[in-house]
Amino acid sequence: MKRLESVISKEELYSLYIDQKLTQREIGSLKGIANGSVCVLMERYGILSRNRLEAMELARSQGRKIWFPCGPKNPARQQQEKKPVGQRRKKNPSPCSPHKYRFVYKPSHPRAGRNGCVLEHIIIWEQYNGPLSQGWVIHHIDGNKSNNNIENLQAQLRAAHSQTYWALWSKLKNVESENEYLRTRIDKLEIYSGMGNDWNY
Repeated sequence: MKRLESVISKEELYSLYIDQKLTQREIGSLKGIANGSVCVLMERYGILSRNRLEAMELARSQGRKIWFPCGPKNPARQQQEKKPVGQRRKKNPSPCSPHKYRFVYKPSHPRAGRNGCVLEHIIIWEQYNGPLSQGWVIHHIDGNKSNNNIENLQAQLRAAHSQTYWALWSKLKNVESENEYLRTRIDKLEIYSGMGNDWNY
């Protein structure tokens, strides 16, 4: 079995990866080895691999498509994950978040996550009011997380926001419980409507 070092030397790998700016996958295809083997060789030779941001900048400069976690899914993967019509889940209204929040790709922002994304409502609020201080969050006044109009955004301390959230959640649960009770009463009234005044409920 050939040793990996005999397939590609340190100087050649450095030239391909750093000077010619090829990806590990492209180098693997060129040399007939797996891109995992290229990664192992880079570690042995002490060649640092690009971080995600550098890889995305390189792809953008070369005009290649960029797929990252806060953007739409890779179409090939979507095709693999396609389920029969009856089993399909509803589409997430935001491409970046399961909680209906909208994100913007802005890796230079101090609140950017590891994927370079920032909550859109923070960006919008900061455009009108300046940087948001640490310990503060943005509250959606109408409760609609995708409504990022400036009139609907309010800065609150994290603790105050939690109290507001739980107070609203508690009210919502009470309303739901009351609705359920009223629905039950209406159902019983419909059942016994033809039985005169002899209702037993």
